[in-house]
Amino acid sequence: MKIYFTFLLLIISSLSLFSQNYYQKFRQPLGGTLLLTGSFCEFRSNHFHGGNDFRTGSNGKPLYAIEDGYVSRIKVSGGGYGYGIYITHNQGDGYIAVYGHLLKYNTEIAAWVENFQDQIQEFQFDVYLDSTVLPVKRGQVIGYSGNSGYSFGPHLHFEIRSLLDEPYNPQLFGYRIRDTKAPIIRNIAVYPADDYSSVNQNNSSSVYGVVGGSVNSNITVNGNIYFGVESYDYLNDVSSKNSVYKTLLYVDGKLIYHSQFDRFNYNNGRDINSMVDYKRRKLTDLRIQRCYVEPNNELYHYQFVENNGVVNFNDNNYHNIKFVVSDIYGNSTTAAFKVKSTTYLPNFNIKRDSSTLFRYDTVNVYKKPGIEIYFPEKSLFDNIFFNVFTSEGNLYSPIYHIHNEFVPLKDYYILSLNVTSVPQKIRNKAVICFIDYEGDIVSLEGSLKNDYLTVFTRSFGGFYVDVDTIAPKIININISDGANMNTKSFASFEIADNLSGIIDWAGFINGEWALFKYDAKNDLLWYNFDDKTKSGKNTLSLLVVDGVGNIAEYKTYFYR
Repeated sequence: MKIYFTFLLLIISSLSLFSQNYYQKFRQPLGGTLLLTGSFCEFRSNHFHGGNDFRTGSNGKPLYAIEDGYVSRIKVSGGGYGYGIYITHNQGDGYIAVYGHLLKYNTEIAAWVENFQDQIQEFQFDVYLDSTVLPVKRGQVIGYSGNSGYSFGPHLHFEIRSLLDEPYNPQLFGYRIRDTKAPIIRNIAVYPADDYSSVNQNNSSSVYGVVGGSVNSNITVNGNIYFGVESYDYLNDVSSKNSVYKTLLYVDGKLIYHSQFDRFNYNNGRDINSMVDYKRRKLTDLRIQRCYVEPNNELYHYQFVENNGVVNFNDNNYHNIKFVVSDIYGNSTTAAFKVKSTTYLPNFNIKRDSSTLFRYDTVNVYKKPGIEIYFPEKSLFDNIFFNVFTSEGNLYSPIYHIHNEFVPLKDYYILSLNVTSVPQKIRNKAVICFIDYEGDIVSLEGSLKNDYLTVFTRSFGGFYVDVDTIAPKIININISDGANMNTKSFASFEIADNLSGIIDWAGFINGEWALFKYDAKNDLLWYNFDDKTKSGKNTLSLLVVDGVGNIAEYKTYFYR
């Protein structure tokens, strides 16, 4: 009886462990061994990676429905996921499987897509379908892996989302990846949390390398301090570095911080910029997770945080700091070190103008000649002492340096710049340009009203007014006037714009709309010859439009 009871406890324990780690057992979206090259919640630019990237090695690998369901959404674009497909599965709590960067869909889905594109006369679209249009069965091939969209090598981007469109960690669903390696901790960081705290007698953060699980540096702290860690997980069969699953921070044996990457909400995706050391993320290759939670950070990742992650050091003792990071299979690594607390506080002589304090939980407005800024409530992660200064710009405006480029924003604010210096006849071609610390320029389309051009932006930095009067460029690659295209299966073009960017295009064969496909990462448009071409002479025309309405046109004829 005792043996039976012990065995029963083991079964119950195993079932409990299974229920904690796996929500539902689905089949793999790919055949063979899954090679993970991009993990859930990796720190990407301005967003978390929403799923897993599985290496395919080449294009054209079959992709399978992980369970019975139906195609609930199809999105085709020149960037993003390229050829993407969303399949809703109603088993259990209901899930949506997302497949991105496909080479092509299966025959049935491809026929539906091409018919829909022909109806709307657009290559790019995003449409939702009901359960009767394209049902699928578990194990059915729904498409083939590729490299479409903003993909830089053949792979499958795969997600599992809730019916509320929140992505879960796919590895929670039983997809086994060979991983017996523990994560590594490369660096730890120490930050003063306010104007009156110090790290090694400075009111600025410091980063320390971790060797053999320890930090071989003297670290002196005073006042309110928080910590950060740079860590990565490595797998058995691939060389890529992945995000860790769980991060724990202890101070003197007490748990201060616990984050875990199970799921997140896309509406709060930019909260990644609050979680990471944003400035170092932009300026270096460091990807440091700050163990500090700003007031307007709404991520689900935080399982437990004491005092927002801030620890007060106000004695003359040594204190033990320990990080423990682990992957989803429980492989873990520890880094332990000491900090010396001191009661000595240097006078940093930091002065703040209270009139420039912008609170994160209220509306904030800034108005000066030539510029108006409106911050909606909760567009900031935390309170800031806001500032703007100008430098020499161009004929149309100075450069307005808005606050600090290395301070992230949670949501859009509204920026309006005066455009009376732009001649009336070209004022409809005006754009607001953002220039970053490296000199890279991005234009923002806006609306013109009462001599002000208004845009929405989620960046601090340099902004100025410019005009775009130059039409896009269309460069023919494999076709020319009178060309014999019998041995070719498509006609291709390179398209580019100098400032406001490509926003639309339309192609015509023999005066009839034709499907011209777009690859944004390579600036390519192409037309696969189909039944719109005829034997003998054919005409081709192509229109490309930029963000302010400049239109380029290319016309030619060819023979088939």
